Amino acid sequence: MTTSTFTPSVVEERLTQALIEIGGEADGISRDATLADLDLDSLDLVELGMVVEEEWGVELRAEDVKGLATLGEIFDVITAKVAQS
Repeated sequence: MTTSTFTPSVVEERLTQALIEIGGEADGISRDATLADLDLDSLDLVELGMVVEEEWGVELRAEDVKGLATLGEIFDVITAKVAQS
């Protein structure tokens, strides 16, 4: 596990980088974008969860992101989980 510095902007930057590595188009990644906008699926979200666990030691579960529509909402949930750890 890496112990990356935690600030909301660091979390968002790292998650953006991870989304690009997973296959998201850099110019399409924004807080208003959806996974569908980026042509990403639930398996890609699992990969994102693995990044979160590696970087901050926080487990991202399906129920944590169920029903969230935008990347901004996903970023906010992850940021909150990291802050609580």
